[in-house]
Amino acid sequence: MGDFEFALVFYHRGRRLRPDLHKFQLGINKAEEAIVNCIGNPSSVKLESREELCFVSRQAELQSKKDKQKQQNKPIKDHKQMKKKSPKTEQQLLGALYADKAFLEKLLKDEDLMQSSTRQGIKVMDLVLGGISYLNHRRDFWQQQKPMYARVYERKVLRQEKMRDKKEKPSDISKSIAKNMEDIELLLARGSAEESCRKAERLLKRIQAWSENEVPNKYELIGNLHSCIGNAQLAMGQMEAALRSHKMDLDCARQHALTDGVSRALDHIGHVYARIGKFQQAVNAYVQPSSKGIGGWSDPGHGSSAACSHCSQAQGNFHTQALCYQISG
Repeated sequence: MGDFEFALVFYHRGRRLRPDLHKFQLGINKAEEAIVNCIGNPSSVKLESREELCFVSRQAELQSKKDKQKQQNKPIKDHKQMKKKSPKTEQQLLGALYADKAFLEKLLKDEDLMQSSTRQGIKVMDLVLGGISYLNHRRDFWQQQKPMYARVYERKVLRQEKMRDKKEKPSDISKSIAKNMEDIELLLARGSAEESCRKAERLLKRIQAWSENEVPNKYELIGNLHSCIGNAQLAMGQMEAALRSHKMDLDCARQHALTDGVSRALDHIGHVYARIGKFQQAVNAYVQPSSKGIGGWSDPGHGSSAACSHCSQAQGNFHTQALCYQISG
């Protein structure tokens, strides 16, 4: 046996031991194709001419002469009977040379051109057929070196590697988010509320698409972005939209037990209500019952307590005003 046959035997043994490995089946396919390419197809095998077959061989010779005459008379039609692969397969095997082969095959259809000769006396048909034959040899060579099933497998592996490369590392994601959050706050501070809002909305969509493995503090960031969007909308005078955004921040914080997020959202909700003149709703937001603060009330910061006091004074609620002063110290 030759090297290809030995390789085929060992590939079969390996597949029996480890049928889960795809590489053994790939090796079997390669070895079998290499053997066929070396030995040839059964249709290409010819019988030897012996004494008992002399009559048959003479008939075969006569038939071959007739075939040659037909080829000379109708070269174009016989060329169509040549072994051809599908255009898609040939294009993948030949690459840029496929356009050259298509051009030569187009020339074969011009009968007048095929009957003409060059200045050196060489028939144009022979030159064209020689070019097509060369390209067919190149096609068969590349089919043997890198069969189509191997190309498909390689493309699949390359796609998987590209997908792995496209996935960002958690450290890179964290750096990107921190940079974007800084830009959002800086844009709002500089008075570019509309641009800050758009950037926050784009970042929010990206974070919602990531998993918690990629972004461990995913819901904390989502709430923070709702808060940033609400602040930008408030700066643009969109009071109702700002109120919705801060309520979404509050819902997210309560669902995931983020106490700091709850306090932040209530503070901003109270601020929006105060801006539109709804002082009672503002007071209710500032001193909403929670698990933190004095006497079971939320514990707003000094700025929020002062705002709460002013709203309570406007409403004539002096008990709440005293509580806010007590919180603010």
